[in-house]
Amino acid sequence: MVFKYPLAVLLWTVSIIANAAIVTSNDVKIKEVSAYDDHMGGVVFISTSSNHPSCPGGGYLSPNAVGFKALYSQAITAGTTQANVFVQYYDNRTTSGRCEIDAIRIFF
Repeated sequence: MVFKYPLAVLLWTVSIIANAAIVTSNDVKIKEVSAYDDHMGGVVFISTSSNHPSCPGGGYLSPNAVGFKALYSQAITAGTTQANVFVQYYDNRTTSGRCEIDAIRIFF
């Protein structure tokens, strides 16, 4: 298939990507960490005491993310100690009301 207007297609694609944003939940506690061996390739779902409106179901860690092990470790540490955390989500990477987690910061 040959596109008649390849530049228009490129600009449309870039505009969709540009609409993605990082959203945050501040000063929350991790309430639940659920790991699955086969769902979505080994996804980890994380629930917090208060979720961002864009992510009403909480967040998830993609096993394919570069920082998966570090984020999982942060989630377990924060959940175990019940320390307050700051969570960053990608609002354009969602599944079942959950957003993919970009970062977790623990406040001691």
